Amino acid sequence: MKSVLIKIILFVAVLISTSYLLGDKQILAKQNNKNVPIVDFHYNWLDLYVGFDIENTSQYTQIGYEISYIKNDDQTMVVKGIIDNSTRQSFIEREKIILGSCSTGGTCIYDNRTSPVTLTLNFSRSHNGHHFNYSVTEILK
Repeated sequence: MKSVLIKIILFVAVLISTSYLLGDKQILAKQNNKNVPIVDFHYNWLDLYVGFDIENTSQYTQIGYEISYIKNDDQTMVVKGIIDNSTRQSFIEREKIILGSCSTGGTCIYDNRTSPVTLTLNFSRSHNGHHFNYSVTEILK
């Protein structure tokens, strides 16, 4: 009985330390053993910027993204972009996407938001003349 209890405690300790070191998303990907994109959408520096990291992207040739939020004057703001992944990178990151606007001289005005920020990603690939799409949406509160 004591031996079983020690094994359980060791298993839980290893699981907790692995979760701490790798993060829950990476553990989930390893458990699922699937080649699905894993997205980490996050705020940067005082919530004035957002960024995202995507793992498991090598099967997709193009990734479209749309970031949207509502300003305090009820105006919906949208930032769109397309990432060319024809080189089949397995990890992609975009950082410091401003929640506001900047002039050509470098002066920035940051928006006061009244809603969470939403990221929608559209993954595209072609295989034998067939086109495949996959979408995912993440929300930052």
